[in-house]
Amino acid sequence: MVFFCGAGVSYPAGLPGFDGLTSGIFEALGENPNPTEKEAINEKRFDLAISLLEGRIKKRPVVREKIREILTPKNLDNPASTATHQALLILAKNQDDSVRLVTTNFDRIFLKVAPSLSFYAAPLLPLPKKSRWNGLVYLHGLLPENNDATALNSLVVSSGDFGLAYLTERWASRFVSELFRNYVVCFIGYSIGDPVLRYMLDALAADRILGEEAGEVFAFGDFNDGDEDRAQRDWQSKGVVPILYPNRGSHFLMHETLKEWAGKYRDGITGKRAIIVHEASSPPSPIKSDGQIERVLWALMEPTGQSAKSFAELDPVPPVEWLNVFAEPRFTQSDLRKLGIPPSFSNDNPTLFSLLDRLAPHGYGVHMSLVSIGGPNVIAPRWDAVMWHIARWLICHLDKQEVLVWTVKQGCLLHPQFKNLIIKEINSDTCRIPHSLIKIWRLICAGLATNSRHWSLMPLYDWADQFKRVGWNITLKHELIYLLQPLVSFGESLQGRLSKQEAEMSQQAANHDPHVRDYVDWEICLRIGEHPWEKIREIKTHIDWPRVAVECLPDFTSLLRDTGVNGGTRGGFR
Repeated sequence: MVFFCGAGVSYPAGLPGFDGLTSGIFEALGENPNPTEKEAINEKRFDLAISLLEGRIKKRPVVREKIREILTPKNLDNPASTATHQALLILAKNQDDSVRLVTTNFDRIFLKVAPSLSFYAAPLLPLPKKSRWNGLVYLHGLLPENNDATALNSLVVSSGDFGLAYLTERWASRFVSELFRNYVVCFIGYSIGDPVLRYMLDALAADRILGEEAGEVFAFGDFNDGDEDRAQRDWQSKGVVPILYPNRGSHFLMHETLKEWAGKYRDGITGKRAIIVHEASSPPSPIKSDGQIERVLWALMEPTGQSAKSFAELDPVPPVEWLNVFAEPRFTQSDLRKLGIPPSFSNDNPTLFSLLDRLAPHGYGVHMSLVSIGGPNVIAPRWDAVMWHIARWLICHLDKQEVLVWTVKQGCLLHPQFKNLIIKEINSDTCRIPHSLIKIWRLICAGLATNSRHWSLMPLYDWADQFKRVGWNITLKHELIYLLQPLVSFGESLQGRLSKQEAEMSQQAANHDPHVRDYVDWEICLRIGEHPWEKIREIKTHIDWPRVAVECLPDFTSLLRDTGVNGGTRGGFR
């Protein structure tokens, strides 16, 4: 992630944008724009206006000296003048303490804030590769501390300068193209009509036409009341994802946002835990634009699990509504880095994943989850710390129907660690879960519950093939008893489909302690699916079947008893 900084970053220091610089040059030289120059200014082609002025008065060195005077801050003692620069330098620092930041500004404020900062001034630019770049890039040149004519002449400010940098010599466009290929870029401090931005986005568009890969490009952009949709469309038409904010004078919200981001980034785990404490105690916001859900998820995905631990231990416990957020498949391969997992990119594998069902940090391509829809023989990988603490939080809501319904929909096959947490909870002396709900959880933990749609006849077919090829043995006997074991198939009850208010009213009207069917519908089914009879008839034609059937008769009888046909329902299950 690289921030690309424009003139708006230096507004708090009293420096102008491109329009203010242009008018300041004319004023400092005592020149009034001629009709052609005025037309260029009105069309916001400030680079052309400066180029026309330099060509008309034939005093390019004088124009450049005036630029240096205009863009030299008079007073930087006020901390507010440099707060945004300090925030950006924090955000630009990577885990290896290298800095990657780009600016098209000429001023030296970044170097005033961080005098020891490494920098590159155009046209001598680095290759924007992750292994080779450490420092601040002045893409369009840097003001010298004195009247250095060579440095001033190198500033990219007129249309002729832009032509050399982006079209003829192309050193700027090559840097920008390489940057877009290697990084996610965020423009900040530019207006949508900024000629500087136009040159860079034109370079990006040219690369995309040629089929070059590029990361996402973001930009902070302001809008006036009623113009948000238009601003959104304008930015998107340029291939940019806008981060929009209402213009409330001097772009205050943009500067405050950067300072807030820098504080969270600088504080590391502490900053993320602060987000959890302040925002996760409330239910997920229904207003998508307020960013609450994204901030909480970003904080929770901290790889050490410290933020997730704070979430699990909040008092009061974060509401159960967060389960739907965590279970939603909203992440892509690129999000794995947030969890400390190297992504395994594949163009033909765009699978989304959720916080509760995702790749494990250990083992290439291995998925981990709380509840799996895989078969019982699938080896469950060990959880990471984030998954462990989210499971601890979910245990606090084990009495909620939402947790049960979600578990049933996932197939009822619990991860061993999740099963152990549930058993510990329902066996504790402090457990306050209704008795009928405990019955359900005990069946699920015992592996005697299913959502029948997750089973198939394939295990029975495989068993029958083995029986034909190798004959009867003790292993096949145990496998057959396992396959014929009756299960309780759960489904969402009518009560579960009611709204919370309707369910409470229904419960009060019934005036009884909740029964199993108040939580889930159920029926007895076989592990081998709903229609195994044809395959079973085929198995019975095997020459050894009569002997096998006699040997297994006590087991078959026990399985029948388990279905409840000899005495009501299983263990009083109702």
